[in-house]
Amino acid sequence: LVARQYSVLETWDGTKGLVESRPFPLTRAQICSSLRLPGTCAYATTNGDILLLRADAGQPLAQYATSLVQPRLLALSAGQHQALVLEDWRAKPPGRLCLWNLESNTLAADLDHAKPYLHGTLSADGRLAAAFTRDSPETVVWSVERQVRLAAFVGGDWFLSDLELSPDGKLVAIAGYDGTVRLFDPQTGRPALPPLRGHRSGVTSLQFAGDSRTLITCESVILRFWNLATGQEMLVLNDLNNPCLSAQNRSLGWWVLSESTPNRMHWRATALPTLKEIDSRGPPTISQSKRGL
Repeated sequence: LVARQYSVLETWDGTKGLVESRPFPLTRAQICSSLRLPGTCAYATTNGDILLLRADAGQPLAQYATSLVQPRLLALSAGQHQALVLEDWRAKPPGRLCLWNLESNTLAADLDHAKPYLHGTLSADGRLAAAFTRDSPETVVWSVERQVRLAAFVGGDWFLSDLELSPDGKLVAIAGYDGTVRLFDPQTGRPALPPLRGHRSGVTSLQFAGDSRTLITCESVILRFWNLATGQEMLVLNDLNNPCLSAQNRSLGWWVLSESTPNRMHWRATALPTLKEIDSRGPPTISQSKRGL
């Protein structure tokens, strides 16, 4: 999103197409970073405001006036009241990496300084944070409570694209543009499994299942499901439009999947198969059309 004072917000219906297009005054300051979340879009502005909007209709959910300087949003906590941000991210070197309490406008944890972190994540319980830098495949994991570095390690052979901490906090998965996904122990930084290989192009995003036993990875037009107990690929879904598996509603077993074309992006809740259902299908690769997903 590129916006200075106003942005056009569009509402799409899966069968009818574009339903509504209207200007919406997001902020009087320029938007400098954004995040896509389940049902929510989050934006940070040059004056330090954090804005939360409904992804489907663009309706405002919350707006926080913070004292952050040029913040890059890396992650939000499960309750969306704390943000992992890199301050003054355009400067060389950038400012601090910190966890910020949005409701009280106070510093919750000061984690690092002067490193150009590009992507980050928080564990489900908020006790761990992880991020990797823009200029190298170095990945760092911190204890939020103790505000100390737990591990620092090389997350891949080339540039990295995404990372995620498992719901149980025992794994950190890192995706690379070389098509490889690697899993590490966040406490030690040691490899937890051999690299997951099978993607023919760069892996753009990944997500753990709620039980931490299944990992779903995305590339170009393909989703791949991996059994983490064996490290084996279980299922492949083909023919998607630039998929991005954003998040999971663990209580309902539904996934939020976005697909984009040159003209639009749409979101939908998708009931993806469970581990038991995948195991019962037999063949490791099953192709489905976009309508069949």
